[in-house]
Amino acid sequence: MQREGGFELLEDMTDSLSDSQKNIRDNALHFKKKLQSLSGERLEALAQFVLTRCFLVVVSTPDLDSAYRIFSVLNDRGLGRV
Repeated sequence: MQREGGFELLEDMTDSLSDSQKNIRDNALHFKKKLQSLSGERLEALAQFVLTRCFLVVVSTPDLDSAYRIFSVLNDRGLGRV
């Protein structure tokens, strides 16, 4: 998806994906459909929101148990209001 034409490749993928990969693909395609239905003004407002109010958090863990524990804590507590 991060390369030119990548989204089209994603749309064509079907059989070789695991269940979780299919879910990611389906969610991306659903998101694309929703974005296409927005007006230019709403798209601009969404972009502004993402740029000014959203954060990308990168977490690295030594093993899956730690990753699950961190995911659970972040998911349960959330970031709260900034």
